[in-house]
Amino acid sequence: MTTNRRLDPHALRNLQPELYRFVSAFDNEPERDCDAYLEAPDRHPLAGDIAAQLGNAPTIATQWRQRIAAEAMPDGHWNTTESGGRCDHCGAHLRYVAVLEYRPSAQLVPVGETCLEHRFDAYAGYLEAMRADADRRRQRLALRAQRLAWLDANPRHAQAVEYLLARTNDTTQPVSRFADSVTAHWQRPGTVMLSPRQVDAALSMRDRETARTAGPAAAAPEGCQQVSGVITRTTERDGYRGRPTVVLFVRDDRGFTVWVTRPAAVLRTLGIDRATYPGARITFTAELSRSTTDPAFAFARRPTNVSAGPAPRPEQVRQPTAA
Repeated sequence: MTTNRRLDPHALRNLQPELYRFVSAFDNEPERDCDAYLEAPDRHPLAGDIAAQLGNAPTIATQWRQRIAAEAMPDGHWNTTESGGRCDHCGAHLRYVAVLEYRPSAQLVPVGETCLEHRFDAYAGYLEAMRADADRRRQRLALRAQRLAWLDANPRHAQAVEYLLARTNDTTQPVSRFADSVTAHWQRPGTVMLSPRQVDAALSMRDRETARTAGPAAAAPEGCQQVSGVITRTTERDGYRGRPTVVLFVRDDRGFTVWVTRPAAVLRTLGIDRATYPGARITFTAELSRSTTDPAFAFARRPTNVSAGPAPRPEQVRQPTAA
């Protein structure tokens, strides 16, 4: 009659805890934390590098799995599974692994929390520290998921963060305490979002710097003209019978700015929330009247043939390729 009962010194019935020495401990499945919070962990680089959130835990797990496979008992529970990962004493699947050395043979023996606490209780504190580290990692990943949702909620959010991060690395830009403080706030661990005022101020600063580097603005034409450009900002004024009317400021591709009330077509394509308008492209035909105080500014009347589209997300913008 044959039996599958283990007779080696690591079997439960033969166990002598004093013959083992604690070597190390590791998280056998650190990548599981990513799957718990993120479906596409790398779809938005501004949210933070997923590898940085995981740290070196995946590398450590791979190294220990390879070493245990080479130095553990060949027919033990760990090596009898397809990919490794079972307690060498009880056979349970392991997430957190304690690596022990069997002194007489110098073999490595991987065990889990239950076996460690009940049979090697002197070393249980090591796995408690590892569980705490995994909890902190899950918290970082949860915050990253919230940051990702905030970036996706409005194109202006990503535009503001991109501008601030690029400005930090641009040594030609003048020093700005505001930009430096907001950038430091975004890069601080635990920050999920910028406030609406911070976003507005950052994009206004970007527009001013763009205008300074663009050189003198072109004179606005007059008469019936086609205007094609980018909505830079919006405002409200009292309209018919005191009702608020949304006004768009459009930077034409030729270098002048046009003031125009919001056409109905914009509502159909961009929606009612004017906070999402800046950065969107718009084309229309209207009667232009040049401002008497600023030749690069014009007022538009009766816009027709209107077409508008939302601002592209950062991942949709094609980057120039090297020649």
